[in-house]
Amino acid sequence: MSEAKQKTSDMLAQDRTDLAIGRTSMAADRTLMAWTRTSLSMISFGFTIFKFLHYMQAEGKAVIKNPNGPRNFGLTLISIGVISLLLACIQYWHLEKKLNPEKKWYFNLSLVVAGFIVILGLLALINTIFRIGPF
Repeated sequence: MSEAKQKTSDMLAQDRTDLAIGRTSMAADRTLMAWTRTSLSMISFGFTIFKFLHYMQAEGKAVIKNPNGPRNFGLTLISIGVISLLLACIQYWHLEKKLNPEKKWYFNLSLVVAGFIVILGLLALINTIFRIGPF
């Protein structure tokens, strides 16, 4: 094979590798966004259930055998949502680090949004546990 053909073949192979890494990175973004949607649903559902049943108890419209039942159920859902999203962020970070070891920063929009949702979930968790905050 001539030197020119070899060089062209090497460039094509490198282009294919770069495209494959890009596709894998985009698949990781989609997976993180799916985890973000699922976790946000769990956090918001847990917080809503807690607030709704707490309000119903306070108004005397609902009789609940265990007064801490709504709180415990809400805490469970919120905790599962926060922990699962945190683990998904860590998994995403490690995959991006493995795909692009030369990069120093692996932040993108989906990771930033997931981070904000984790913070929001932690605030909901604090509000549910201590009954403090703006909610």
